[in-house]
Amino acid sequence: MFRIAICDDDKAICNHIDQMIANYTQENKLSIETEVFYSGEDLCRHLNTESQFDLIFLDIEMTVMSGIDVGYDIRKKRNDYNTELIYITGTSQYTRQLLDMRPLSYIEKPFADETIIEALELALRLSDELEGYFRFRIKGADYKLKFSEILYFESRLRKILLVTETKSFEFYRNLNELITELPMYFVQIHRSYVINIRKVTAFLGNSVLMQNDTEIMVSQTYKHRLKQIEKSELEARGLLK
Repeated sequence: MFRIAICDDDKAICNHIDQMIANYTQENKLSIETEVFYSGEDLCRHLNTESQFDLIFLDIEMTVMSGIDVGYDIRKKRNDYNTELIYITGTSQYTRQLLDMRPLSYIEKPFADETIIEALELALRLSDELEGYFRFRIKGADYKLKFSEILYFESRLRKILLVTETKSFEFYRNLNELITELPMYFVQIHRSYVINIRKVTAFLGNSVLMQNDTEIMVSQTYKHRLKQIEKSELEARGLLK
């Protein structure tokens, strides 16, 4: 779930951006959630009690608490440099003040709809690169999961079974091609299995036990390599000196 806040004291602008993002989300079958705030104070109050946002569209010239003030609160007081900020304003006089806020983008009013969508797409791309997502498609719908959520992949004829701790997904894919898209901590231990080595709870010699208590056999071809990886992984966890 990619979470977006839209903060502007102009309700028409807030609602317009919100609708644009909703349309984009539906057209591209993405998992995006938006929340609208009509003042900087409301946004900061929300941040005090609720989970953070991945991206904030933020007007600069708001009464009482400006977008600069909100940015300062997020960056300096909360030490949050992960949330992306996109500033929207009717003037360019604040450019120097914005440098300390490290915004992803700066959009001047009046803006074209494409400008908002381009900024959104940039934020989504950066999120994928930083978090690390695996993308796949089922019956025309696009899905993505953090690599850190995936336990293992199992090849079943022409299909792949992707398993997490709470659910599983089945889709058409070739396991050999899929492996090239995965981080180095995904390891093949059988011609039909690729596991997330960080999700192994026990190395049992001829098999491994995953966090969901699934035991997966290790084929002879991959035993030697897995033994080397096991040693490195146990050392990383502080379980082997």
